[in-house]
Amino acid sequence: MEDEKQREPQCYIGDIFKTKSKALLLRIDFEYDKEIAKSVTIKQAKMDRDRYLNNMRNNELFKTVVGYIWKLEDGEERGLHYHFIFFLDGSLSLKDSFLAEEFGKYWVETVTKGRGIYFNCNRHPMKYKNFCIGMIEHTDEIKRKNLMTVIEYLTKPDQYLRIRGSRMIGRGETPKRTTSKTGNPLGRPRKYESCHI
Repeated sequence: MEDEKQREPQCYIGDIFKTKSKALLLRIDFEYDKEIAKSVTIKQAKMDRDRYLNNMRNNELFKTVVGYIWKLEDGEERGLHYHFIFFLDGSLSLKDSFLAEEFGKYWVETVTKGRGIYFNCNRHPMKYKNFCIGMIEHTDEIKRKNLMTVIEYLTKPDQYLRIRGSRMIGRGETPKRTTSKTGNPLGRPRKYESCHI
């Protein structure tokens, strides 16, 4: 069962790269102001996350998002916080650091009304050991392997916050591959299939 939980996000990423030739990755941590972080409940954190994700559907800011993965953690100093990875259509999106700032501001200003803070990992991408931020071509084996390493870390069983009745990790819907009028997939077949790098 634990192995299945770990494999699901990997398969999901494989599906994204089957439908897009390149993806722009944003890594953002959504947190709460230190003064209130300890008092934020699971219920409140879930409501804030759901509001963010629901609002994405009809907001121009998020129009190029093709997928996302989130994980909820509880830190001693940070309290409840989310790690988010957003996948944007790489043929329609540029300026990853700027977009990550805008996504973060939306969490602070619109969703949490000033109760939240955020950390934009795209601001200093080279400081991360497993570099997989910004634009990733579907043929870029190094970045895709690094991305899988990050996902494996995030979904490790011992990283889960175990609270009955609450999901601690989630993802967007599986993207559908565009088809022609005859029902055949458009574009060239991908070298990598789902569940692989």
